[in-house]
Parts: sequence; C-alpha cells; structure tokens
Amino acid sequence: MPTQHIAEILAGSDVFSGAVPYHLGFLASKAQVFSFKVGHEIFATGDPSEALFVVLEGRVRIIRLAEDGQEIGLGFIDAGSIFGEISMLDGKGRSASAVAYEKCRLGVICRSDFFSFLDLEPENSRRLLLILCGRLRDTIDQVHSIGLKGVEASVARTLLWLASNYGKVRDDGVLIDIKLGQREVGTFAATSRESVSKAFGLWREAGHIDRAGNK
Repeated sequence: MPTQHIAEILAGSDVFSGAVPYHLGFLASKAQVFSFKVGHEIFATGDPSEALFVVLEGRVRIIRLAEDGQEIGLGFIDAGSIFGEISMLDGKGRSASAVAYEKCRLGVICRSDFFSFLDLEPENSRRLLLILCGRLRDTIDQVHSIGLKGVEASVARTLLWLASNYGKVRDDGVLIDIKLGQREVGTFAATSRESVSKAFGLWREAGHIDRAGNK
C-alpha cells in the first residue's frame, strides 16, 4: 500500500530515523501521490516551499541555473529517498529546481502536516537541527573545495561521487551505472561540456577511465 511504502521510506531517512512508527504512519497517511513524466518540472527555483517529496518510483534530478544561464547539477534523488524538506521548513522559495529524470511517482506531504508530526515527535526537532548543521558544514566544505581546485579536479570529484553512489564493482573497474552525457557531467562539475570532454580524453589516454555508450 502507498501509505505503508511512504512510511517505510520516511523511516529510512536521516530526518525521520528513530521516530515512532505509529507517528510516521500518521504522517504518511497525509501524503498525496502524483506521477510525473520524464523531463517534467516538479518545482522551479523560487517556487513556494509548502511540501516535502517522497520518491516512490523513478529518479529526480536537482538543478540550479547560474547567473549566466549555465545549468548546474546538484544531484539525483533516487527511489526510496526524500527531498524538499529543508526549503519546506521556512516556507520560503525553493533554492533549486527539481525535474523528473525518469518517469516517477512521488508522495507529497504538506508543511502543516509535517509540523503536526513534530508536535508528536519533539525529539525529532532536535535531530533535525543536528542534520541541518551537518548539511551546512558539508556545503561550506564543498564551496571551499570548488574555490581552491581546478576544472579537472571538479570533474574528477564528480566522477568519484557518481561512482560512490551509482558504481558497480567489476573485474575491470567500477561501472557508473547511470546514463550521463558529458554535458550533464559538466553541470555537476560546474563546468562546460568541452572541459569535461578534454578531461575525459586525457584520462582515457592514460587508462584511468573508459566509456561504453553513455556509461
């Protein structure tokens, strides 16, 4: 059942881990389920933040446009994960856009129901503060790292991140098991497709990486 599935996903997230199952069931019962086609914009940067999302099926891509119009990839949200919870807390505009990377089905929980849940789970508020502090530290470290390292380092870091999250270990190396073009890799590395192509060319010649189709 969708409600049970949503409750299980919530229980597995860092935001809701440790919560009473009955309370998670209450929160999951408030969710509405929507389906999105590939490429459909779920929300855009600046949109009101009135809900968090639970990915029941498919994959969502988080992006942001730079001032020059360049698309910056911020990550993927896979089935079994939640997103949008941070912006939902203050109710201000979304800090990034979310697009259906694959056909997906999402559970949507509104802000008022989330705060009703916190009233039932005061300990969860403390846990949420610790999570927010950790994410802020990670963001500061990431900005510092980007500022100090060059383009090749950014591309390499992106590949390592992809390998860590989507890698399958094989005899000949680690296969990044998600189809991504050079332009999409560039959005995650905050650089151009040409820079990614150049870095890939150097690493292929050195025997560090190889490509098969879009993998």
